[in-house]
Amino acid sequence: MLCRRSARPADPAASNASRVVYVVIGVVAVALVSVGLTYRVLRDRMIVAESDRAIASAVAPPPGAPMTKSDALASVNVIVYTTSWCPHCKRAKAWMNANGIRYEDRDVDRSREYAAQLKAINGRGSIPTFDVEGQIAVGFSEQEVLAMRERAAAKKAVR
Repeated sequence: MLCRRSARPADPAASNASRVVYVVIGVVAVALVSVGLTYRVLRDRMIVAESDRAIASAVAPPPGAPMTKSDALASVNVIVYTTSWCPHCKRAKAWMNANGIRYEDRDVDRSREYAAQLKAINGRGSIPTFDVEGQIAVGFSEQEVLAMRERAAAKKAVR
């Protein structure tokens, strides 16, 4: 017995051409979807940025107006030099997160630059070390962090 698939032999050039056409159509479709998604993401980011600006302008005090105590506290810059393995650092960060205190975490094990900055403000290199608007505290004390924030906020409110 013979098995016959078609009456005429298949043309390999025609099947290759159809594969190329399908690949080109697929690539064009993927490119169009990608462009559409990129446009949507950019559009959404612009909408969010515009709403953030609108909220900031509605909430911000007029230029030259004295800063309120809560605004001053919110604007205080807190930098914490830590490591990932230090239990006191973990406790300090958890406490600040729980109390809504914004801070910048500088892991001295991951950055030589941060390690050098820590050595400049704390020669022993102890962690955690807090830098609150230029006020330095070595070790974690909730009362000390709160007091440093209060002093920094008071300076900002006077300006």
